[in-house]
Order: sequence, then C-alpha cells, then structure tokens
Amino acid sequence: AMVSAREGHCFVAMDDDGRPSAVRSLGNESSLLVLRGGHGSVPNYDSESIATAETRLRAAGFAHPNILVDASHANSAYDPTRQAAACFSAASQRREGTKSLLGVMIESNLSSGKQSIPSNLADLRYGVSVTDSCLGWDDTAVLLHEMHAMLG
Repeated sequence: AMVSAREGHCFVAMDDDGRPSAVRSLGNESSLLVLRGGHGSVPNYDSESIATAETRLRAAGFAHPNILVDASHANSAYDPTRQAAACFSAASQRREGTKSLLGVMIESNLSSGKQSIPSNLADLRYGVSVTDSCLGWDDTAVLLHEMHAMLG
C-alpha cells in the first residue's frame, strides 16, 4: 500500500460541478507503516519487529522508513490497560536512537471501556467508545506525561 501511495494515479471522480472527470494525483512520499500487532494477539512493537519493519521498508525503496506503533489492537491483546507497555517500549526505542519510530497511537476516549449500541440511543453513555475498548482520559493523561518524562 505504501509503494502504491507514493506513486501518482489517475482515476475517475466527480469534479466540483458534479461531472465525471479524470483526476490525477501526484502520490505521497510521506506515508508511514502502522504496526498494529500480528495475528491473534501477538505484539509487534518490540525492537526486533521495528528493525524488521525498517529493513523491509528500505528493501521496498523507502530510504527513510516511517513507523508508527498502534498501542491498541493486537499490540495490547485488545486490553486497553496493556497499551502502556507498547507506549513505553516505543518511547524507550526512540530514546535509544530509533529515528524511524515516529510515535504511537493510543485508543482513548473521555471515559474508559466500551459499550454496545443500545436499542434506545438515549441510553448511550457520553464519552464511552462504541467500537474499541479505550483508556479513559485520566489514564491517557498519566501515560502521556510518563512518556514525555521518558523522552525528556
């Protein structure tokens, strides 16, 4: 996908007046690889996984690999309280000089947890995710402050 994204494309789309037209894109050299974890709940934020990703990106022609760790999903075994481990690993690797590692994505919302969409939408709890289980804002703020201190 990153190789395709960096190349220009031509495709059919509607113009501003609603007429079909050929649109040309220039491509995007600034794409990045998001590591969400492997099959099942196998994490891929460790230094070996980052090094492998860098090697594969360079082999695909990316002179300066850009990598982002998704602290959620398989990298946390779908448990939001385990996102900190991925964040601390990424911060530690960055502090140790891994320049390709640009940052982390944290699954966060105002309140922790996840809720199903009820038949009566008035029963939805404000600030609670309806998709993925999240850290609440207070825990997210603590995590961000701890990462900042690590990178100082």
